[in-house]
Amino acid sequence: MIESKNEIDPAYIPRSLIVFDSAIFIFFIIVGFIYLIKVSRRYNLSAAFVFFLAIYIVLSYSSYNLMVMPIHDFNIPIPRTFIYHYKVFSSFSPLDLLSIGFLFTLLGRWMVCKKNPLSEFSSTDNSDSVIKIVAIQGLLVLLVSFVGYITYSINHGVVSIKNQIVYFRGVIYFFIFIFLYKTSIDELKKNDLKSMLMVFCVIDFINFISGLISTLVYTDFVWERYGIKVTIIDQDKIYNYFTLYLFVIVSLFFSKKIKPSVALVLAVIIATCMLFNVYKFLFAIGFLYLLYEISVRSVLRNVPLKRMILLMVIAIGLAPPAFKIFTSKPINTRASQLNDYWDYTGKYFPANLFGIGYGGFYLSPTGVADKGEIKKIDEDADGNVKYKRSIQSPILTHIKSSGIIGLSIMIVSGFIIFRRVLAINVRLSLGSFTTPICFNLIWMVGGVCIVLQPYPMPALTFVKLLFLLSMLISEKENGLS
Repeated sequence: MIESKNEIDPAYIPRSLIVFDSAIFIFFIIVGFIYLIKVSRRYNLSAAFVFFLAIYIVLSYSSYNLMVMPIHDFNIPIPRTFIYHYKVFSSFSPLDLLSIGFLFTLLGRWMVCKKNPLSEFSSTDNSDSVIKIVAIQGLLVLLVSFVGYITYSINHGVVSIKNQIVYFRGVIYFFIFIFLYKTSIDELKKNDLKSMLMVFCVIDFINFISGLISTLVYTDFVWERYGIKVTIIDQDKIYNYFTLYLFVIVSLFFSKKIKPSVALVLAVIIATCMLFNVYKFLFAIGFLYLLYEISVRSVLRNVPLKRMILLMVIAIGLAPPAFKIFTSKPINTRASQLNDYWDYTGKYFPANLFGIGYGGFYLSPTGVADKGEIKKIDEDADGNVKYKRSIQSPILTHIKSSGIIGLSIMIVSGFIIFRRVLAINVRLSLGSFTTPICFNLIWMVGGVCIVLQPYPMPALTFVKLLFLLSMLISEKENGLS
């Protein structure tokens, strides 16, 4: 029998811990807003950008996938997850209602004014091509996924219309954040890039400290990986939100002259703690970034040989433990999921071309010791989940949701964005944050379908990177860099 939240033993996680964590969460939310008020006055920020930063604080400080086992296993809504998981009406969370309300406000404005809400904004911004690529990518993957879902449903596959529709949230998030970006970017360019970088770094660091302290609160209930307690309690932030700071660390190895700054120090602290959590994804994406950094510097003929040798020595030293990590239970879990999907569903037409949609479930009888993101409320009486809804890999999951066609769309759009952003990166030359910002955009567009996500962090991070990239370009064009 499937266990419900009402059947949980209250002693499983002490209520006092949730109260303590809630106090910490609320305190740091207040600290974040106090800082926002101060910087908005200091830099005379536009109302649209202040609103974006306010949303940024609320959504990033909250946790969508909280890595505290009892809360995670049973989807228990607490203040830290409230905006995402508390159900106000039917299946609608507070964020759902706010997003829909804001969207209808924009549409109402369009109907009254009888013109495109974005038409009044500058069309000369350098990021327009990147936005168009992401929008087209999302539209195409959406159509392919829908075809896959319908055909799988007709062929009596196990489906959930709720799981299919929930990914459409990303379309709303993307439209709202792009609206705020287009409304405020021209005004924001009047400010100094280093100052805006500092603003984001401080906001992120406040968030990081909040999560770190709450990890100590939940120390008996957080994940343990390779004998190390996980100290960042929202795994989704690892995949797109904090990766920028990891890339900064790699870039610093190449810097001939490191100019200490508060932003760099905060970035290094966050990235170092992330690495100590032994997230396999970070090491893999860090290696890809290393190759990208070398490529950019090779084009610019600026590869410091001594530092390059040092990096190679470090890489060789880390090879043995990395091999163990990438052949561990979690990796076997991903391999078994992919094999099960392909053997029972994926190799057959039309699933091989179109996938089975975001709402399609595939038979996966293979038992694995590491259950990954499986929750107890999804398990049967024997503790097994025979039908799974995703493959726990950023790229490979597209095979399930949109088939070979969808995966091809992701690869092609990733290649297009790689060429365009690499050209921008080379034109902007080098800097502590320039190459990290550019690479973060490339891997997100190529690996994550930003427009189709059930939570807002990918779209929010994408727009944050657009703000920073546009300011970099503006300073280069004005001869300020």
